[in-house]
Amino acid sequence: RGEEGAWEALVRRYQRLMAVGAALTDTSAWLIHDQLPPSARDDLLRWLFTADGLRLSFLRIPIGASPAKRRFKPSPVCRLT
Repeated sequence: RGEEGAWEALVRRYQRLMAVGAALTDTSAWLIHDQLPPSARDDLLRWLFTADGLRLSFLRIPIGASPAKRRFKPSPVCRLT
């Protein structure tokens, strides 16, 4: 890289970041939905998706990825306000 220092190499921009996401198992989703008290669930979701937390744009939930067998029904997308 010639005369370029380590810091300059770290901050160089190559492409624009459009969104950040994560994966969550179906069992973890069930625990969040069915086992957390509503106030704790609200705090967790706000921490995951808002500017005060991780600022995730989406979560991917691979149905059937964990050994626990549960019945799932499609649910409407909810948005935090």
